[in-house]
Amino acid sequence: IGAVLLLFAAAGAFWALLNFTKLGLALRAVSTNAESAGLSGVAVQRTLMLGWGLAVAIGVVAGVSAAGSLNFDPNFMLVVIIYTFAGVTLGGFDSPVGAVVGGLIVGVLTETLPYYVGAIGGATVLSFLIAVFLARRFKRVIAEPITKLIDTAQKVSSSQTYSHRIAHQRSDELGVLIDSFNDMLAQIDSRDSTLANYRDQLERQV
Repeated sequence: IGAVLLLFAAAGAFWALLNFTKLGLALRAVSTNAESAGLSGVAVQRTLMLGWGLAVAIGVVAGVSAAGSLNFDPNFMLVVIIYTFAGVTLGGFDSPVGAVVGGLIVGVLTETLPYYVGAIGGATVLSFLIAVFLARRFKRVIAEPITKLIDTAQKVSSSQTYSHRIAHQRSDELGVLIDSFNDMLAQIDSRDSTLANYRDQLERQV
């Protein structure tokens, strides 16, 4: 119970930090677009340093919480990291509340499955479920945007038409990459239109 309360307290504090403080606003701005955040006056390097410091602090809390239930050795957090990654993947990389819910689901499955299908069977089923969740999440979060980028680049290359754009609602690094790709296409399209207008004007004058 204490660990669960500590989990909710840490998640609530982190959520409040991201949504109601200047540091949280700076962290979200830098994670969305570091270049634009820097132009807006945000100290990008300092914000990144503080972000990594917060990550280390949360890791310390997780380690202290897990140390009482695991045998201490150099790799004693490996299992926790695997389950944590599975929970975050299930709940969402950009949603603290979803990450907490995903972690709770993984924890419940970890504790209840062995009682119904045995320890070995439970570990096998849980590993399979985690693999399925990771594969589906990886496909939606990483593989599909990259596939869209490749398809659009091939269309532009084959048609020599720069009016193509990739629609998305992402705010992570891949979203920044897609925005940069769209901006590049827009700039080339604008230059082509300007050159076409100049060419038409010259033809009319001649």
